[in-house]
Amino acid sequence: MSQKIFFNTEYGLAAPEDCNVISCTDCAEPIRKCIIDKRLSRVLVVHGHKSYREKARAFVQVALAGLPVESREFCDFTDNPKRDDAEKGAVLANSFSPQMIVAVGGGSVIDMAKLVRYRAVDKEIILAAVPTTSGTGAESTPFAVCYEGGRKTSVEGRELLPDIAILDPSLTFGNDVYLTACTAFDAMAQAIEAYWNRNATPVSDILALKALSLIYKPLKRIIEGTSIKTEAYRGSLMLGASLSGRSIAVTRTTLPHALSYVLTSKYHYPHGHAVALTFPYLFEMNVGAISQQKREKLIEILKFDGSGSLYEQMRNFIIGIGLGYDRTRDFADSDIIDGVNLQRAQNNPIVPTRQLIAEAVSSIRKNI
Repeated sequence: MSQKIFFNTEYGLAAPEDCNVISCTDCAEPIRKCIIDKRLSRVLVVHGHKSYREKARAFVQVALAGLPVESREFCDFTDNPKRDDAEKGAVLANSFSPQMIVAVGGGSVIDMAKLVRYRAVDKEIILAAVPTTSGTGAESTPFAVCYEGGRKTSVEGRELLPDIAILDPSLTFGNDVYLTACTAFDAMAQAIEAYWNRNATPVSDILALKALSLIYKPLKRIIEGTSIKTEAYRGSLMLGASLSGRSIAVTRTTLPHALSYVLTSKYHYPHGHAVALTFPYLFEMNVGAISQQKREKLIEILKFDGSGSLYEQMRNFIIGIGLGYDRTRDFADSDIIDGVNLQRAQNNPIVPTRQLIAEAVSSIRKNI
């Protein structure tokens, strides 16, 4: 079963046909149709806590309403998926034997559902991902984050790619500006990191630039609170996040992401905020290492100009969306340097020497 991505076009944004996204207005219908067509009878719903509020819960109720299916829920896990939690989910899956898993939540929830299927005995369980944030693009990637002993690892495999992805912007309408900034900047960073990546391809470049064009302006407008097109902008963020996920599925991420994981696991910066902290410094360094043609395309979308350095302009941007350095969450530089994910760092356009890494970490406290 190849992946199908459905996007709710009810809020004024068309699905790009060249990106293999299917338009819909009833976002529960693809799940219902799959259950009916394949005669499924058992569904496991994986969801978060705060994210599983009224709209998300109602979405699941509509998707399953009137169908002859037995359903169970799994939400006994914390943020930032841990191996022990995934094992608990796999035990439940093996005892219940679901034919479909429906994951409704942010990137951590979707990653947990991926890990549950990955560790379950039955690898043929259909996985449907329904994001409630616009960030990681986990619904469109074949890998998942898993923490063990406070250290982040990546699990990768075909069975980690959801079979169905449902992009319904209405599920993000209640997200506050800080959550919106954290998640959307993660998606924006993914797109940029895919674009300057050593593993970049023509396909990943197209996806990355499309994603960035969908994210950058709407994110600024939502944070500024001056937009009269909030619903359409929320849709733009969600579609952009999914495309950014597809771009890093080709390339993987680079040094800003590689430096973020200890900031999240030990110092409790949300993932997108953690990525933002070293981004201005590494943005200037890495953009200087790509071709002039690629550099000009990137700067054109961001509308950066000659009024300041690239570092200053990106620094002003992340501070403007509320993702600067938080003095109440200081950190030991050595923790971040020693905890860098070297696998991700190798994709960086500039060789990630210890000096470069130390300079990037040192730059964080200037982002105020």
